Amino acid sequence: MPKHKIIIAFAGRNGCGKGTAAELTSTPLSAPKHTYSDVLYEVHVACGIPREEVGRPTLQELSTVLRRWFGQDCLARVMATKCELAPSVHVVIDGVRRLDDSDLLESIYGDGLIMVWIEVSADLRYARLKARKEKAGEQMMSREAFDAQEQAESEQQLDLVRQKCKIVIDNNGTLEDLERRISDLVASISDYGPVAHG
Repeated sequence: MPKHKIIIAFAGRNGCGKGTAAELTSTPLSAPKHTYSDVLYEVHVACGIPREEVGRPTLQELSTVLRRWFGQDCLARVMATKCELAPSVHVVIDGVRRLDDSDLLESIYGDGLIMVWIEVSADLRYARLKARKEKAGEQMMSREAFDAQEQAESEQQLDLVRQKCKIVIDNNGTLEDLERRISDLVASISDYGPVAHG
């Protein structure tokens, strides 16, 4: 087990602020940040489809297809490779959605894997998704479409993933509130491992 790596992995439902939390964590730790979505985007770009044209339903469908063909932990294997190639002690991962993802990383990094759940109400997540315009079609998304995406196959294991997270951060407040909570998280991590799980 490569104890020299500390992996901070964020999980949560769509629109909860995982990306922001991951960015706020990676910067002070000088840690590279990798997302599961980026792996899926890379496949689209390699096929000549611009990233800005790819919506969440397409990403969800590709995730399902890749896992069906290459194994449920195929994206986690990509993440593990990225972590091993990182020159830094710390690596931040955004977007753990399945037990296969967390279980593989845990089997490699043990206590060096810090799982963090970002908690936000559905109403606030929907509003933030429409405002951020991160993925194609989100600005025009209806609440019905949002609720349907919550039931997609790629989202089904999130409740189980949440149970694996030793740290839960409430992000129902302001950006300043989140920044303070992430600052506390970063302060609890040393070069050699998690000192506290706040």
